Amino acid sequence: VARCLERERASRNLLREPVFEGPLKRLRDDDKASQEAREAACRLLAMRERPFEWPPLWPAERPPDPPAIAKWLKEAGLPFNPFGPEKAEEDPLLPYLYVPPPKWEQIKAPAPTVIFGAPGSGKTATLMLLDEECRRKPLIKRGGDLDTFPASFLLLFIEESPKEARRTYLDMLAFAIGRSILDFLAFNPYTFMDTPHAQRRAVARLLIMHKHRLGDWSRYLQGAGLDGPSADRLADEISQVAPEAEPSAQINETEWLMLLAEARLHPFQQYYIWAEVPPETLTLLKPEQLTDRFGPLFEIMKALAAVNVYLKISLPCLPNSQCSLQSQLAGLAEMADLQLVILKWTDDETMGKLLTARLKAASAGSFENLQALCDPSVSTEPSADDRLIRAAQGSPRELIRLGNALLETATKPKLSRNDLEAVLGEIR
Repeated sequence: VARCLERERASRNLLREPVFEGPLKRLRDDDKASQEAREAACRLLAMRERPFEWPPLWPAERPPDPPAIAKWLKEAGLPFNPFGPEKAEEDPLLPYLYVPPPKWEQIKAPAPTVIFGAPGSGKTATLMLLDEECRRKPLIKRGGDLDTFPASFLLLFIEESPKEARRTYLDMLAFAIGRSILDFLAFNPYTFMDTPHAQRRAVARLLIMHKHRLGDWSRYLQGAGLDGPSADRLADEISQVAPEAEPSAQINETEWLMLLAEARLHPFQQYYIWAEVPPETLTLLKPEQLTDRFGPLFEIMKALAAVNVYLKISLPCLPNSQCSLQSQLAGLAEMADLQLVILKWTDDETMGKLLTARLKAASAGSFENLQALCDPSVSTEPSADDRLIRAAQGSPRELIRLGNALLETATKPKLSRNDLEAVLGEIR
C-alpha cells in the first residue's frame, strides 16, 4: 500500500485527510501489531508530513544542445552540458548548478525590495531561485521560521490617479495570488480544508472576486492537473465557504490590505511576490512619467509589508545615457523606504564559484575547473577558468554563452589553445 501511495499523487492527497492520522498513530504504537505493520504505519505517517508538491517552475527537460556540443559532451564523457540554456527560465537544472548571487541574504530577507541589475546579471535566475527556496524550506524572520508562499506578479503600469493606481495594483496582486493558490491547490487540495475557517473564508472571497478572470474553478483545477472528482469536490468546498463578494472594483485600499492579510492557506504565514520590469518598459518612459508610474507601486509595497506580503521587483540597470532615470527610480524607492539591492558580480571569486559549481555537477565531482578539460597546450597562467571569467565581465549569462561557444568550437574532447583563442581571444 505504501509503495502504491508513493506513486499516486491523488492517493497521497487522500492520506492527508485527518481521519487517517489517529488510526495510523495507534498502529505505529501498538506493541501487539506485527513489525511489518508498524513499519508501514511509520512510512504512511512520514508520507503525510512530506513537503508540499508545487507546480513546476521550469520545463521538465532542457532544450537539446546543438549537435556540435552534444558530440563534444559524448566524447568527453559528460552526462550533461555544464553551461546549458542562457535563459534561467529554460533550465530545470538551475537550482543544482547555481550559487547564491551577491547580496543573497539581503535579497531573501522579509522586506519589500527593488533589485537593480544589468542585462545578464541573473535577475530572473535570482527571483526564480528565491521562489524555489520558499518552496523548499521556511524562511527566517524575526528569530523564527515562517512558511512562505511564493508567487509571480505580472506587472502592468497603470495610467490613473495615484490613489486609484494603488487600488488597481492591489487588485492585480490579489489576482496573481488567487491564481497561484488555485495552482497550488491542484497539487495539494487537502490544504484548503486544513486551513482555519477565517483564513479559508478569506481565500474563498479572494477567489470569488476574481472568478470572472479565473473561470470555472473545477475546470481550472483540472487544467492544472487535479483529477476530475477531486476538482469538483474542492470547487464545491470553496463555493460553500465563499461569502457574498462585491466586485473587486468596489474594494478600497484598506479593505484589500485586510483581505490579503488574512487570505492564507495553512501553514503559510507570509507571501513573497516577485515581478520583473523589462528594459523596454523603462526606455519608453520619460523622466516626468516615472513618479506617476512607479510612485504608487512603491507606496503599496511598503503598505503590503505591514501585512507580511513582500514584493520583490527587479529593474534593469540602464546605460550611461539614461543613468538619470535610474537615479530617479532609486530615489523614489528610498523615499518609499524600500530595500535597494544592486545585483553586481564584481568579485571574480564569486563568478569562479559559479563556474566551479557547474563543472563539478556535470562531472559528478571528478573535476572542478575548466583547465581539466583542456589539453596540455593551454597555459595555466592565466588559467582557462580565469580567462573565461574575465571575458564574461561579471555577467553570468555571458559566462554561460561563452562556455557554450567553447564547447561548440571544440573539435576534440580536450579544449585546445586554438579553441580558447577563437572564443576568448589571445592567450597571454
